[in-house]
Amino acid sequence: MRILRVQTEPSVPYRRRRFLKSHRRRSLWAALLRPLAVAILMVGIPAAAGMWILRSPKFLLRDLEVTAGERVPSAWVAAELERYRGQHLLWLSLDDIEGRLLRHPWVGGAEIRKQLPDGLVVSVIERVPVALLRHGGELFYVDGTGREIEKLDSREAAGDFVVIDVSDPKLVSVPQAMTVIADLARVAPEWREGLAEMRVLGPRDFRLQTAAVPFPLLVSTERVEAGILNLRRFLPEILRRYGEVAAVDLRFSGQVVIQPIRREG
Repeated sequence: MRILRVQTEPSVPYRRRRFLKSHRRRSLWAALLRPLAVAILMVGIPAAAGMWILRSPKFLLRDLEVTAGERVPSAWVAAELERYRGQHLLWLSLDDIEGRLLRHPWVGGAEIRKQLPDGLVVSVIERVPVALLRHGGELFYVDGTGREIEKLDSREAAGDFVVIDVSDPKLVSVPQAMTVIADLARVAPEWREGLAEMRVLGPRDFRLQTAAVPFPLLVSTERVEAGILNLRRFLPEILRRYGEVAAVDLRFSGQVVIQPIRREG
């Protein structure tokens, strides 16, 4: 009798079979073309779109939307911007446009924005006159910075503007004058209402002519409130004792200096 002996390895519990993953060899052309395709997608398409935008007639300026005020007519603004019509909107320089508008004496600035695909929106900021400046025998509008705007037309009335008289244009200090006017309005509103003229004596010294008192007042920017309060105390006595006064100087601390009228003979 024949006996067949078969020897087997002892079984190992929980042992998993090992599988070898087959590796497919990548094509050299695929490895090269894939980065190229990605580069085309990331660079080529945006570049093509950009070229189309820069050359497309769809973005040529056609529509102008203008907002202006009383002193700067919308028709004037539109006429100044007509030279830009038909130009590519993306190439327009907003600084150049604003600089062109600033040639008008009443233009203080402009808010300008591009409105795709073919529009330009312009809002003009006008300068605000705060007083009239007199020098050389003529009146000029001035803004709060002291900058002259335009000569007052002889057909126009001065209105409620205070006239700031200055013999030397180098002495002009409109911001300081506005500070004096504001202090006067706060301390003595009725004196401010009657204020018609200021004369510049120096960078911080002014001569005020108001209908509230029968004589000019000399004030400095640092002592308007204190000077007015002192004068209020002594005003009845001044009016009683002095028939006529050339001016009252309020520029000294704790003092009211009366300048009498000098009569010849």
